[in-house]
Amino acid sequence: MNAIYIIKRMTKKELDFAIELAASEGWNPGLEGSDCSYAANKSGFFRLT
Repeated sequence: MNAIYIIKRMTKKELDFAIELAASEGWNPGLEGSDCSYAANKSGFFRLT
């Protein structure tokens, strides 16, 4: 079976959701840092579809 993967840039809303998931799993993702990180590098967060 050949899988096709598409990689896209995350929106800020998607990044916030990913951070919420990490926090709910007990990770320490730096909840206050996402705004600064996303503002500094909007093209640096990716998702796989």
